[in-house]
Amino acid sequence: DFIQYFFNGKNSVGLEEYLHLALLGLSHNQIVRREKSSFNAFYDQTIDALMQETLSIHPDKAFAEKVLLTLNVEEANRGGLPFDFELWRHSTMINIQPIRANYYLSTDYSIGNRILIHEDDLSILNKATFKEKQKLFLDHGLKHMKSSLFPHTVRIFHDYQDWNEVSVVDNRVRIVRNFKAVLKPVYEEMNRRKRGRYKF
Repeated sequence: DFIQYFFNGKNSVGLEEYLHLALLGLSHNQIVRREKSSFNAFYDQTIDALMQETLSIHPDKAFAEKVLLTLNVEEANRGGLPFDFELWRHSTMINIQPIRANYYLSTDYSIGNRILIHEDDLSILNKATFKEKQKLFLDHGLKHMKSSLFPHTVRIFHDYQDWNEVSVVDNRVRIVRNFKAVLKPVYEEMNRRKRGRYKF
């Protein structure tokens, strides 16, 4: 359905908009029909999930992985580079700061503490602390780790000098703001009669 829609020359929804609506969870028919009620329901559910300290609304990790994939693709595009989707086939999600067995922050299980890495680097990175990961990515990553090809993942270690509960919350808020900014034109078009509802 997707291929036919985009190659028959009659598509009314742009590719970027289509992909973001699909990320929200809308079906092909809901997207092409621009169903306002479906959009609003999925939008609210997704923002609520991203703001949670745990991803309880979307218990399977596929949702968080798709969000992180989107962030990596967009980061690559901002740098004028294509994203190699072969990486996605071999990616896995880990915590930026590993979870402690006897003590953990309330934010440890939020989207703000997650990154994508290449599965080949899992044994090196999974148990490493933030500082250890940072050193690997910034000092040796380009030579030794396939995970350095995930641009959003690398940016985390450039942007933060330390990692704590404040950092996790800040990163989570940045992800939500990015998500809202991308969907703002669609949201405002869908909700023209409800001005003021959209908020950053």
